[in-house]
Amino acid sequence: MSEPIRFLDTSVLIRYLTNDMPAVAAQARQLIESEPQLQVPPFILAEAAWVLVQHYGVPRDKVIEALVQLVLRENIQVGSHDRYRVREALLMCAGSGRTSLRDALLWLEARQAAGVIYTCDRRFPREGIQVELLGTQLES
Repeated sequence: MSEPIRFLDTSVLIRYLTNDMPAVAAQARQLIESEPQLQVPPFILAEAAWVLVQHYGVPRDKVIEALVQLVLRENIQVGSHDRYRVREALLMCAGSGRTSLRDALLWLEARQAAGVIYTCDRRFPREGIQVELLGTQLES
């Protein structure tokens, strides 16, 4: 029988990244820094970013920096994605704030699947994917 896949929940990431509730944060740190393989689904990254910005007041660039450091850990896997592609998606969100984390993670999914994104957002990231823009006839 194979080992079960071990998933991290948003609450564990929040404790790990903020040291909020120090005893729980220590457990989260021990887990993340010692477990050989942990899965973090992309939607958990998005939720963690939202919580950190909205509830903890962490600046967006600091959140992106922390998430990049997390996904570059050898034992962290974000779905079936290459960690460097995940980093690329996260870095789209830094700086100007033009790209939301949700859009960056959708870009990541489309990039891996060689898929097409249908959007009404003219600013949707296009590098390496096909983007079909809807609603252009509505804008004059």
